[in-house]
Amino acid sequence: TKVDAGLSNWLAKAKNLTEVDLSWTPIDDAGVVALSDAHDLEVLWLTGSKVTDQSIDQIARFRKLESVDVQRTGITDAGLARLKAARPGLSINPLELRTK
Repeated sequence: TKVDAGLSNWLAKAKNLTEVDLSWTPIDDAGVVALSDAHDLEVLWLTGSKVTDQSIDQIARFRKLESVDVQRTGITDAGLARLKAARPGLSINPLELRTK
């Protein structure tokens, strides 16, 4: 949609972000890729977005990222496990809330 494309274009230009709250926006996996130049990103909220397991590798590439919130997204338990394995020190919400 136009909103998705506009948001992705804006994110691609916002290279100095340290925190971004994209909760409940139409952001999807392409939008997370658009953030790839935000090398200083420390905190990322994706709650309620359209992000899926396809974003896991990109999220893991944010080397300064300390915290990510992926509640109510399309990220599966397998995706969360993959992210935790790739970035063991990363605070991942809702990882600590999920129980079997």
